[in-house]
Amino acid sequence: MKKSSLKIFGACGAAALYRRSMLVDIAVDGEFFDEDFFTFYEDADLAWRAQMRGWNGRYAPRAVATHVRGSGDTLHKVKTSMKKIDGPRLALRNRWLMTLKNDALRHLLLDFPFIFVMELSRLLYMAIFAPNALLGLKDILVGFRTALDKRKKIRGRMVIDDATLRPWFKPQKLPDQKFG
Repeated sequence: MKKSSLKIFGACGAAALYRRSMLVDIAVDGEFFDEDFFTFYEDADLAWRAQMRGWNGRYAPRAVATHVRGSGDTLHKVKTSMKKIDGPRLALRNRWLMTLKNDALRHLLLDFPFIFVMELSRLLYMAIFAPNALLGLKDILVGFRTALDKRKKIRGRMVIDDATLRPWFKPQKLPDQKFG
């Protein structure tokens, strides 16, 4: 029997379909996507919360989606306002706040040596080529308390244990699956 989809951790928000029941189930204070994030990692955060509540993501290789940018008044306004956004700064902040909100402390400590090496290289790159992005470190401190409050709500509603989630965060060999 050929498989028509593959289980994934979550989808990129640019081309995802979500069940309304899943969105309602994983919402924190009525928010599906964390409104503190605005952009960058909001889709990964949503996927992580969905996994912790027992929802599964699927990749459908035959599905076709078009992600349109820059047409229509609304999109033009968004595109214009996006020029003012410091993407690397927001990505740094949101990556850490997402991890703080969702990850098991035990796993964060186990992975810290690997995270440290990767983050150090990113921070050095930013220091040289995008020093303003380092303001994301200050933003992490500003958002720390709110992220901890959300963490209590998110992790308090988990139905899947951390050991079940752990394999998603370890290097894996991709399966040699063929989709027909």
